[in-house]
Amino acid sequence: MKRVTSFAVAALSVFALSAPAMAEVPVFPNEDRDADPAVTAEKGGKGFGKVAAKLGFVTNVDFKPVGSPNAKKGGELIRHERDYPRNFRPLGPQANTAFNYLSRSLMYDTLLRSDPNTSAWLPNLATHWKKSKDGMTFWYRINPNAKWADGSPITSEDVRLSWRLRTDKTLGSPTDTWEKFQEPICESKYIVKVVCKKKNWRNFLYFSEAVVLPGKQLKEYVDGKENAKQWVTDYNTKFMMPSGPYEIKQEDLVTGQRFGLRRRANYWNEAARVNVGRHNFDRITRVVISDSNIAFERLKKGEKGDINLLLVSTARRWVKEMRPQKLQDMARGLIQKRKIFNEQPQGVAGSALNMRDPILKDVNVRKALTLLLNRKRLLKELMFNQYIPTRSYWPGTEHSNPANPKNRFDPEAAIDLLGKAGYEINKNGLMVKKGTNEQLTLRLTYATSGFTPHLSIYQEALKKVGINLSLNLTRGQQLWGQLQERKYQMCMISWGALQHPNPETSYKGSYADQINNNNVTGVKNAEIDALIAKYDKLEVEDKKERVECIQKIDGILAKMYPYVLFWYGPYERFLYWNKFSYPESGISRTGDYDDVEYYWWFDAEKAKKVEECRADKSKRSFMKIGKTVIKYWANLRKKQKN
Repeated sequence: MKRVTSFAVAALSVFALSAPAMAEVPVFPNEDRDADPAVTAEKGGKGFGKVAAKLGFVTNVDFKPVGSPNAKKGGELIRHERDYPRNFRPLGPQANTAFNYLSRSLMYDTLLRSDPNTSAWLPNLATHWKKSKDGMTFWYRINPNAKWADGSPITSEDVRLSWRLRTDKTLGSPTDTWEKFQEPICESKYIVKVVCKKKNWRNFLYFSEAVVLPGKQLKEYVDGKENAKQWVTDYNTKFMMPSGPYEIKQEDLVTGQRFGLRRRANYWNEAARVNVGRHNFDRITRVVISDSNIAFERLKKGEKGDINLLLVSTARRWVKEMRPQKLQDMARGLIQKRKIFNEQPQGVAGSALNMRDPILKDVNVRKALTLLLNRKRLLKELMFNQYIPTRSYWPGTEHSNPANPKNRFDPEAAIDLLGKAGYEINKNGLMVKKGTNEQLTLRLTYATSGFTPHLSIYQEALKKVGINLSLNLTRGQQLWGQLQERKYQMCMISWGALQHPNPETSYKGSYADQINNNNVTGVKNAEIDALIAKYDKLEVEDKKERVECIQKIDGILAKMYPYVLFWYGPYERFLYWNKFSYPESGISRTGDYDDVEYYWWFDAEKAKKVEECRADKSKRSFMKIGKTVIKYWANLRKKQKN
């Protein structure tokens, strides 16, 4: 699902170190200590910082850390995953899963990083950067201290070979993103030049935040040959050498049971300001539990080595079961729950409709299926009004088209639409193809058992108008494979979102007839393609025009009905044993549930207290119950307005 990315915008004043303390944390620790003496300052070697401005390069040394300076290293975060991953690759077919996005960002560094609170660019692998006036060429100066796990230097050659892997046609993960760039030019060991083929205001963002992979392991696959297909096979479940703070070792993988990452002891950039309060857990573990009910029960037991934090996706459980009256350990403060609001962009959640399917290619059928979803009833009866009905493909943001239909429950209108599509209700009350006894039959695949009651209500609504909907509960791995290979009819899915929308990857027509990309529903529309092309050619400063483009695309998609849209919540919900601490905001301004892995930490004092309380047979000892709802970012905006 995703990661939030952005360009610099007006920033909030955020929690972090005070100015004097901030100055004590170096942006570039041991600056140029390991620079190759054969490389001059002008070519990125020792002393580059003194000549950078004269050469047109910029950097950022005025930022505050995102993480808390109070964070401590150690401990283990254990969450559950519904299925064991098909692969652990950073790229390639079916590598675009939530865990792979997380592990990729923790194992491999990017040239720059975007501050999730202020959107400012932060140095990472690159200490400095430069853009040409027309925005078609940019340069990065790689930190001479940057190292791979084996101690070898990260160089411009690694950047070049990483680009070659992404553009290799045999990789099996089609996208035009990297075709927008010419092959990077290694101007020196530390300076890499990137020339764009096509103008796109997101080009700098894409290249700056793309992970750099080890060239020494890529060279045999991509340099002068197209053999990425073999790389996909070779690195399906083994790992390239990391440059980031975490790694995955083979002993961390127990097929079908658990998997995870461990913090590296020799991460080259650990002491930099950009990493203050980040990467705190020694171990990040996922336990495979397909049933969320079982995951909840196991968290309640709190056994050693089992899950200690649960991402809560079920409103009923949150409202009815996760209460002090129901959980004694919660009443005593040993288990805590948090509902954290922020400003993260919302993705699309709903039932994807495969528009390549003979039945679903008719927009009247797709719209009818939307009007048969009684969201008002579901939100009230099963979700306790914890969510907002979705009517946009960029919900809850300025990119949402206000003119989009609200799609209220309307069976009569649905029947009329199905009539236009060539269906009628026969004497037995079945919706059939006109002139035949062939009943309209559909199949909806999903991977979350907790949604069975919701989908059963939907199934019953379809049954009342004569439609036979079968519900197919499967494993997440199988569902994802069906989506990527287009072997489904209807499929329940939830996508992540970006701070700056990228409609190309999900809705560009050229991807509709290819597999292993995000245009899973088969959207193919000339007007959308034209708007995507216009959107790409706008400038960074053209925010109003960019918003208008996305709103127009949103309006077209709303009338195409490629999804039966569900609902969304502008928050993250967690239930956890009181062994963790976190920054005042809980999560960053535009971050999501993975911020737990980035910014929370294991609190040894709290953990000791938890065990003491659990050992107290009188059950009278307790810990402080923290505030359940955190609205740090909304409150901060109110303060600034006043």
